[in-house]
Amino acid sequence: MKTLPFARLSRPGLRFLRWFGSALLLLTPLVPDLSAARISEPSTLLFGRIVQRLAGREFPLTGGELVWTVRTAGASGREQQFRTQATSLAGGRYSYQLRLPHEALAYDLTVAAGAVPLTGSTTALEFVRITLDGRPLTLAATAVSGMELRQTGRAGSQRVDLILDITGSDSDGDGLPDWWEDAHNLDKWDASDAATAFPNTNVPPTVATARNFSEWRSAFFPTDQQALDLFATQDSDGDGLTNLEEYAFDLDPRQADPDAVEALPRILAGGESRVLGYRRRLQATDLSFQIELSDNLLTWRNGTSEVEPAADLTAASSANTVWKERTAPPSVQRFFRVRVLRQ
Repeated sequence: MKTLPFARLSRPGLRFLRWFGSALLLLTPLVPDLSAARISEPSTLLFGRIVQRLAGREFPLTGGELVWTVRTAGASGREQQFRTQATSLAGGRYSYQLRLPHEALAYDLTVAAGAVPLTGSTTALEFVRITLDGRPLTLAATAVSGMELRQTGRAGSQRVDLILDITGSDSDGDGLPDWWEDAHNLDKWDASDAATAFPNTNVPPTVATARNFSEWRSAFFPTDQQALDLFATQDSDGDGLTNLEEYAFDLDPRQADPDAVEALPRILAGGESRVLGYRRRLQATDLSFQIELSDNLLTWRNGTSEVEPAADLTAASSANTVWKERTAPPSVQRFFRVRVLRQ
């Protein structure tokens, strides 16, 4: 048998390897990269206050790790956790901001584990659990249990205020929790410093029992004898609110209130069905509050038939009142306002 040289036998094999390698180079770009089949969307911003309530007061918390657990609705829904640090924002008006990252979800797209899907239709997002340093928080507006997301509303924001449901210790019984006194360099064994910590607590005692606008004015301004209608339109402390508004929303007409933004009408998170909240004076027997709606800020209508009461959280002298739209309207622009009427 004739033996063939090794070199002659190996050449066809080398040609085959070269051809097969070229084929691999040609075929590689044809393999789809599934990891790239994602489209990022602008995130949704959640923000608000975190407070502890004690003796009719609210004490803002501006530190700690906030952990927010959410769940998307439906059979394929999943729970996700998002984290942020609580801090003092906007001069202490807010305690946190949390961004929910989004990716588009369609038939040929996937969504990363750390993103909330956005679709052409509405995605219901349930607030499952919220904690601050492991301590449970509840939603200040009981009408809110989650929110609704859609691509047309991307890059939006929702305000959600949170409450720490613990009483805490108050060693001197002045209505200020010990942790808050420590944080603000107060003496938790001295009850006399409560008045300096909360200037608005220096309110005449007759204010608490004032049943109408005339009695309320007499409590704050005992020597004022001008016409009551004229006094109602004036701004005694120069904070931009009339005296009637200070009366209606349980504020102090002698000085700018640090918590005025929490007392005045504001939109809360409520998904497609918008939620309106404000503080009202409980003792007032001569006031009524009328919700009005507008689609263009030019014409306003009585919104009584379009909203319904959702919560009325009472405190010492006031109530945090919440109204919610009866039905979720189409995705249209809509404005709310509260008209205060004195009888």
